[in-house]
Amino acid sequence: MIATFYTSLFPLHSSPDAETFFENYLAAPIVLVLWIGWKLYTREWKMYVRTSEMDITTGVRRGSLDMATFDKTPGWRKAIRAFF
Repeated sequence: MIATFYTSLFPLHSSPDAETFFENYLAAPIVLVLWIGWKLYTREWKMYVRTSEMDITTGVRRGSLDMATFDKTPGWRKAIRAFF
């Protein structure tokens, strides 16, 4: 949102203009209102999800996790093999 604010205030290849600023930055207040409304509706005030609570295996194809654990080559050897 900070980058959007800056590029709206100082657009590329033109001078700062109030009309251009409001045309480009109009979505920011809408996004903030929707985000705050969602937080009030769900009553979940956490700003982030802990890594222990993340579900990273749902939607992974069967066999993909097996292939990832199959290779027991150390990381340093993989790096050397990649460069040489």
